[in-house]
Parts: sequence; C-alpha cells; structure tokens
Amino acid sequence: MSQWNRAGLRHTVPRGHRALRRTSPGRGRVAARRVVRAHLPGTAAGPRDDAPPRRRRTLARPSTVRWSDRGRPGRARPAASGRPRVEDAPVGARTVCGSTRPDPGASRPVRSSEDPLERCRGRRLIGQRGRAHMAEGLRFELLGPLRALRDGAEVPLGPPRQRAVLAVLLLQEGRPMSYDALVSAVWGGEPPSHVRNLAQKYVSGLRRAFAAAGGGGSSPELVWTGSGYRLENAGIDDLAERRTLLREALTARESGDLRRAGALARQAEELWRGEFAEGLTGPYLAGERRRWAEKRLMVLETRLEGDLELGHYRECVRELTRRVDEHPLRERLVELLMLALYRGGRPAEALVAYEEARRRIAEGTGGDPGPALRELHARILRQDPTLLPESALAS
Repeated sequence: MSQWNRAGLRHTVPRGHRALRRTSPGRGRVAARRVVRAHLPGTAAGPRDDAPPRRRRTLARPSTVRWSDRGRPGRARPAASGRPRVEDAPVGARTVCGSTRPDPGASRPVRSSEDPLERCRGRRLIGQRGRAHMAEGLRFELLGPLRALRDGAEVPLGPPRQRAVLAVLLLQEGRPMSYDALVSAVWGGEPPSHVRNLAQKYVSGLRRAFAAAGGGGSSPELVWTGSGYRLENAGIDDLAERRTLLREALTARESGDLRRAGALARQAEELWRGEFAEGLTGPYLAGERRRWAEKRLMVLETRLEGDLELGHYRECVRELTRRVDEHPLRERLVELLMLALYRGGRPAEALVAYEEARRRIAEGTGGDPGPALRELHARILRQDPTLLPESALAS
C-alpha cells in the first residue's frame, strides 16, 4: 500500500505490514497508524487510478549528435513511442530515464562557430576591431592627472604610489632607470625600511595592469635590463602632441602667420587638464611639475603677445586679468596687461595695474619691480608713441 513519508513523497509498504509515522518530531511522540491494504495489480479490485506508472530504466546507445547554436546539448525529446530520443545528445552521452548526461570520457566536439585561428590566450575571441586596436596600444597622458586610455576607456593603474612609479618611468622615454634612482625619485632621501618590497610590489602591479588592458605585442612592457627598469612600447602621448603643435606654431610665427600660430598654440593649451602629473607625490615629480608649469606660462605669454600684435586688446585684457590673479608675482603678465590696457585706450588703468603689482612685489619679496616693468611704466607716463601699434600711428 502507499502512504506519505516525512519528505512528502509517496512510498509503498509491503502487504500485511504496519507503518509507524512520527507525528511530532519536536515532542518525540510516535503514534501508530494502521495501514489500509491497497489494491494490488492483478487482484479483483485492479490497480488504483492515481497510482503512478512504473518506469523502466533504459540505456540509449550513442549516436551522431547535433549541437545547438549556444554550444549546449539539447534535452532528449520523447518520441511517439514514448522512448527517449538521442538525436540532440552529445557524443558519448548516456540517456537514463529520459534525461541526458554527458560522458566524462568523451571528447568535446569543436563548435562550428569557433574559428581555431581566432583563439588567443584565455580562449577569447578577437574580432577585426580587437586586431586593429592591438596595434594601437595604450595612450598615456601626463598633462594633468596620470591616466591610461584604451578605446577611450580609462585603464586602472593602481594606488597613487604605483602611479608615481609609472609616471617616473614614462618620463625616462625608454631609457633604463636604476633601482636606486627610482627609489630616490619616488620616495626621496629617506625611504621606508621595506622599500624594496614596495618597489617590487608596484612593478608587479603595473605589469598586471598592462596585461589586463590587453593589446598583444603592442602593450607596454616593464622589463629589467640588468642595470635598471625600462618601460617599452609606451610614451606620453599628449606631451608628444603638444610638442608637435608648438613646433608648427613656431614655424608659422617665424613666417609671419600670427593667426595660425595663435590657433595652434590654443590647441596645445587645450591639452592641459590640470597640473603636470597632478596628485602624484615625490621629489622628482615635484621638480618636473615646476618645470612644466614654467613652460606652460612661457607659451601662454608668447600667444598673448601675438594676440596683442593682432589687435585683440579686449580679449587679452580679460584673460590677462585672470592670469595675473593666478600668478600675482609674474611680471611679464603684468607688462602684457599694462600694454593691452594702454593700447585699448585705458592708460590710467594701466598705471593702476603697475601700482598694484609694485605693492604685491614689495609685500611678497620686499623689493621693487624689475627693470622691464619699470621702463614700461615710465614710457606710459610720458605717452611714448612707439607703444601704439603701427596701424594706430598711421591713422
């Protein structure tokens, strides 16, 4: 006969036996329940209508298989006769009780959609876009916070000190850098006692970051040459673009094309996203940051001088006022501001700008303005006609 067990499944009890069921496991109380005899097959009563049919375990023979588009084996579909079919089972699969189970000893067939020539390390597929990008490599930028880009997406480079190690190696432009020089550049004259472990940790972290970014043979490589560390297949791309633009601007200025020279200088200025290697510490990077800040100001002053020659006085006054506020002790910016005000018909404001600059210099350094600024002040006082542009003199 049949009855329900604790798991909620029906099981058959032999004829003539009694079944004991635990009615309350928590209380430990057992109650006896008399089992009513069931009608067995072949008796006068016949089989019960709700009795499940008996299932017979069958073993299907291996056959030729067909893989789905996803590469997963399909389920065995029952045929009209009620037996499981094996057309959709993998090679060497076993069909037991209507379900398909793969054979561990069988070899996996090659999918038709998988080209063996397009396999790479890690079993990743590379399309045409991936192949084209492998030749490009990573783009490194230092005119602002250090970042590495691939396809416009930023690649993680690790903690700040690890990024400082990368910035120092990038500035070597492919030259090897000894271990002692690297430690001195990043940590200074008093490095921690475990600095060797830290250096090895950051070098390994950079190698993992380059490997995770991909790129194949064009990806950056941090190698040990025996005399120091060298970064290969890597360069400061925005800095190289800036140099190219400024070289073309200088050529245009020498040829007399001031408008094109100013446009190229503005493009070079737009490459800056902040201070050089912003956010990274270390004595070497601090010195490079001051050096590049000076270069940036020199290019800015040259561009504004060309704008003054073109007669853009109002635009120059607005920009120079902001620049003087940022660099109050920069006398060359004060000279250009005074000249822009004077040529724009505002000589009194030019003299006021000089007095404010003289007071700032006296409070900041205890001295007087330089000879160039004093001479310009004297020429404005006597209204020197040579300060005006040639067009104004001709009119």
